[in-house]
Amino acid sequence: YGLNENDYPDMGEAAADSQNFLLSKSDFALKPRPPFDSVSVATNGQEIRGLMQLVTRSAVQSTLVQAGDTVYTWNGSTTFTSQGSCHASSQLRDTYWGLGEYIVITDLQKLTQVKKWDGTTYSNHTTGLGGTFYAKYSIVANNRVWFFNITEGATSLPHLVVASAFEDPESLNTSTRAGDSSFATGNEAFYMVIPDLRAINGVCVFQDQIIVSTDEGRLFNITGADSTDYAIKDFYSGSAAIGDESLANIGNDAVYMRAGGNIESLVSTQRFGDVATDDLSRFITDSVAGLEGAITVYDQKQQQVFLFCT
Repeated sequence: YGLNENDYPDMGEAAADSQNFLLSKSDFALKPRPPFDSVSVATNGQEIRGLMQLVTRSAVQSTLVQAGDTVYTWNGSTTFTSQGSCHASSQLRDTYWGLGEYIVITDLQKLTQVKKWDGTTYSNHTTGLGGTFYAKYSIVANNRVWFFNITEGATSLPHLVVASAFEDPESLNTSTRAGDSSFATGNEAFYMVIPDLRAINGVCVFQDQIIVSTDEGRLFNITGADSTDYAIKDFYSGSAAIGDESLANIGNDAVYMRAGGNIESLVSTQRFGDVATDDLSRFITDSVAGLEGAITVYDQKQQQVFLFCT
């Protein structure tokens, strides 16, 4: 079911020189994939650089589209309604905060300050900090919103992790480190420093662990239960993600692209160490060799992982 560049299994079992087929272990023939087609064009005609979606508990859905310097709501067809602006070079991404039923919006380029969308209003996200706050990544874990690779005011801090107060994403702290003796309840906001002091270039939640990658560094995981004992530990010192969006959760596993283009599995690494089975791309080593990043997307419905390579 596809091109196998290794000698084993037998090359005769692979569909050499074929592409753009649906692949399924239950199929006995290669079925061409349906074609892609244009759905719509943003009102301003600019490049689509971000897609974000809010689905509330009452199943009310709204979709934001960043087209250049404008953020629109989109009805899924031809109607784009402007909700506000952003930097034209931003790449906006979202994470859902369930208690407030809104999405927190960060920017991979850290050119637009952290925003929020509640289904009605696109606005600056309240942080409680003195300066303008930017972040490359955000996730929700352990009842907090976590921000990674931040800028506060004019100071870039790509090696910093900032966690909100417990169940209060609008309370951040960039002056008191996790484990500080001044913390009384463990619910306080705090910051943490990545041990290798390199720029954070990926984050995901994997089997109840927060996994963090650093640029040309390594993989770390965050341990602990509250602000008095959170710590950053080595998870995999021999590898790290490349690009800005190649590390992603895919259900019961997490995958990432590492230097050289290989696509790695964290489940295999955690169970067995640095072994051949953690390399998901071992059958297509020639095709992935030299790739320098990817946007990894997990399609849960189809149970497929897509890597849009850069």
